[in-house]
Amino acid sequence: MPDKFPIQPETLPTKTEFLPMKSDKSPMESDKSPMESDKFPIGMDILPITTEKFPRGTIIKASGAIASEGKLGLVERRLYNLLLAVAYDKIDTQEIHTISLDALKDGLGDKFLHLADIATALENLVSTVVRYNIFEKDKRHWVITSFLSGATIREELHDVAYSFSPELRVLLSVPPYAKLSVERQKTIGSKHSLVLYELLNDYYDAKRGAGETQFMLISELQVLFGTEYESHDFRRYVIEKSLETLASSLEFSVKVAPKKRGRKITHFKFLMKRHTVTEIKIPAPKPSPPPQKDVQTFATLSVGTYYKIAGGDGAVFVKLDSTTARKETSKKVITIQNIHAEIVKL
Repeated sequence: MPDKFPIQPETLPTKTEFLPMKSDKSPMESDKSPMESDKFPIGMDILPITTEKFPRGTIIKASGAIASEGKLGLVERRLYNLLLAVAYDKIDTQEIHTISLDALKDGLGDKFLHLADIATALENLVSTVVRYNIFEKDKRHWVITSFLSGATIREELHDVAYSFSPELRVLLSVPPYAKLSVERQKTIGSKHSLVLYELLNDYYDAKRGAGETQFMLISELQVLFGTEYESHDFRRYVIEKSLETLASSLEFSVKVAPKKRGRKITHFKFLMKRHTVTEIKIPAPKPSPPPQKDVQTFATLSVGTYYKIAGGDGAVFVKLDSTTARKETSKKVITIQNIHAEIVKL
């Protein structure tokens, strides 16, 4: 980290500091830190004020950018994806893009700490030179360059202004690409898991509900994940551990297929298949049994009780005494020996 880099929020650049300047030297040859540049091709006074809200949905990320050297940490990779999401619609026509600090806070979730940390992450995106398109899924020629060509925090406008190199803008703006979820990346808590999440989605075909990678050399996967784990340890500590943490973030299941040369595992291949949804048939509820009728014998009926003869024609009677009853429709009194009666409540 350069000594001149303003790591305290109160000293973050406002009007004149932007990173970096175009130079005849490559980023690797430059004798000046990207954060030490004192001007930028477009004056700060005409940079656009942030008006766009952060898209709560999809990050469009080029396959070549996904398959880049794993030199970024979790915060830098999340941050870069957010910058891509905001810039994508205008990335091939607009040089400078902006994103509000509120949008960054929302997009980074628990990884948004202090402005000094965001400034450090931006510096890493500007100064880190990487190789893209490791697996050559994109047949175009990708340049070796940094993730961003310039970036600054503008405290007075409460936003971040940033740009991509002209060569990179062309490559980032067209397919092949993967569609990633802003909300899901917020829940992914490790660098390796986020790298694998991007890689698998890059090769997954949502229309078919399936996808697979080619057999990938472990040496190239090590470059992608930024790790030196080999063979069995790579599978155990990088792949399997990442898949375990991604269980709720993927809409498909993943099978890992190894390939050997002799006794040594040299390649891994990933096969994806959409989760099958088991149809559970819920049986129709059984009809409720008819309510039990209050059936008694005539002898057990109380005097004055209205009743119908069970199985009769539905005529209503009232019990007068132990042996007689009156039919309500005709008021005729009849003698009753013993019957089964259904009580009627009038």
